[in-house]
Amino acid sequence: MTGRILEYGLFEFGPGKPGARETRFTSHGDVITARLGSQFGFRFRLDNVPKGASVDLETYVTHPPIAMPNGETRTRYALLTTIPVTNGSAISVTGYSFDRPAEMAPGVWTFTHKFHGRMIVEKSFTVRAPEYPTM
Repeated sequence: MTGRILEYGLFEFGPGKPGARETRFTSHGDVITARLGSQFGFRFRLDNVPKGASVDLETYVTHPPIAMPNGETRTRYALLTTIPVTNGSAISVTGYSFDRPAEMAPGVWTFTHKFHGRMIVEKSFTVRAPEYPTM
C-alpha cells in the first residue's frame, strides 16, 4: 500500500453527518496560527489497498505538551482510523480541531498513519501561538 498527500492546511466541514460531510480546505500551508474552533490537517490518498470494504490505519499524533481537563499533560495520542475503500483506493482527511484554549499549543504537530507498523503517510505542521491585538 502506498499513500500520498493531496492537500493540507486549514479546513472546514460542509453540512451533513460526521463521516459523510465534505471537507473544504480554506487555506493551504503547513504553518498554522492557532485559533479557537479552527481545524487543520491534510487530505491523502491510499493506493494498492488490500482487498476489503475498508482499511484500518494506526494513527499517531505528536504535539507540544497539552494540559488535559483531568490535570494530566500529554504530548501524543494514538487511535485507529477506519477508511472506506473503493477499487483498491481510498481518500480521507486527517486533522485536528482547536476546541479548548489549552489545546492551542505552539510547536510542531505530526500526524502519522501506519499499516501493520509500516509508515504509509505522514505530515507535520508548525502551529504558531494565537495572535492577539495589543491594547
